[in-house]
Amino acid sequence: MKIDCFIMDIHQFQLIIIIIVGYRYFDLSHANTN
Repeated sequence: MKIDCFIMDIHQFQLIIIIIVGYRYFDLSHANTN
């Protein structure tokens, strides 16, 4: 049960990182277009 919770935390953290990195990349590319 503790391992499952740990795996869920990793997936949640990974999702947050992907969102932040994706948003930053989109923001940079959008700024370069302008």
